[in-house]
Amino acid sequence: MNVLLISVSAKAAKLILSYGICFAIIFVALIALSTFKRKTKKEMRPQTIKARCEKAKKYAEGLLSKQSSKGAHLFLGSTKLMKLTELIEDASWLAFQVVDAKKDLVYEGIANALDGLATTLGNEFAQGYIPAEEYEKDIQKAIAVLETAIAKLDGLIIK
Repeated sequence: MNVLLISVSAKAAKLILSYGICFAIIFVALIALSTFKRKTKKEMRPQTIKARCEKAKKYAEGLLSKQSSKGAHLFLGSTKLMKLTELIEDASWLAFQVVDAKKDLVYEGIANALDGLATTLGNEFAQGYIPAEEYEKDIQKAIAVLETAIAKLDGLIIK
């Protein structure tokens, strides 16, 4: 009889240990999911979208201010527009996330303007070679759209 109790308790201990491990895995997963959810909610604010727009604007202004030779400017223009497009798409994606959450028309206008700009720039750099005039016009257009978006976001942040 004693042997039977020891074998049953060993089975019970294994069962308790396996349930404990499963519980620990589920607990860690829930903590990770709640942390991820908080981080996502934190990013969906006008300040975050404004910061991404300002980062893209600063990059675009840096492209205009660089004094390099025409050949290097034209050779790297497509690559630089691709980087600018990525920055604008990042801001656009965040704005669309806010549109889905808040159903706000102002955010939708900002998101659509940024998305349209990213699409236009994407079509430009897809050609591979960009003339200097087109390159500068595209960057100036990007700066103008980003300044408009930042001004609208400033108005929303104050409210």
